[in-house]
Amino acid sequence: MAVQALVLEQKPVWRQARPVPPVVAPKQRVYDTLPYEDDEVLETNWHRQAMSQLIEIIGTSWEGSKRSFVGGNMFVYFDPNQVKTHNFRGPDFFVVKDVDPDPARKSWVIWDEDFRVPNVVIELCSTTTREMDYGEKKDQYEQILRVKDYFVYDPERIKLTGWRLQRGVYVELRPNSKGWLWSEELRLWLDIQKGAFDEHETYWLRFYDKHGRLLLNKEEANKQERQAKEQANLRAEQERQAKEQANLRAEQAQLQAKKLATKLRELGIDPDSIE
Repeated sequence: MAVQALVLEQKPVWRQARPVPPVVAPKQRVYDTLPYEDDEVLETNWHRQAMSQLIEIIGTSWEGSKRSFVGGNMFVYFDPNQVKTHNFRGPDFFVVKDVDPDPARKSWVIWDEDFRVPNVVIELCSTTTREMDYGEKKDQYEQILRVKDYFVYDPERIKLTGWRLQRGVYVELRPNSKGWLWSEELRLWLDIQKGAFDEHETYWLRFYDKHGRLLLNKEEANKQERQAKEQANLRAEQERQAKEQANLRAEQAQLQAKKLATKLRELGIDPDSIE
């Protein structure tokens, strides 16, 4: 529906006024009108937690988060005829770099985002989605959306696979000596690590920076911050005690010196004459 312009009424004044430009109602973005929920329950609680952790880590610990949009389990629309064809995808996790990180988006509509597509997509597969994640989805990300980095993590097999788009074709990534896979788009390593998140201990997909340092989730970051504060407080307390001990030793030395001077005077010796 066309958007009508609203013209402000100009009141007469005693001198000629500059014309007031019309105020145009803001254009409704496409993602406000397209479906953004499929009413499908995630495969397992692990899938929900794994997705949340990936979004949380990249959104808080990744240096590029302030100029990127991070999404998960939300639709990516790339076909204007999707209402008829249902031709869209719902990646478990994706990142679009160098865009407004506005978290209010309900979906990602490429023609509403200057035709920007995800730079990275991660699918968390299961028995029911494995064939599609390695097949149809992979083909669409490669041939239609042209996603630069695509990863599939299979939690049942504890297996991570990744591809990099090279000359329009996905080339499978080779792991380094640690078994990690490199994402050129994120400039991060990906690996599987056993640990606890949301009171659930299992194997999670994790990110590492180029120096091999683990990117922390909020719980880990808060724990590290608490430990850092505790260590700082401990160092401050140790410094305070060391200062008190130094002052005590100085006072004791001064008291001993006074006692010695008093004793020398009792013996008829001027302590100030002693070098």
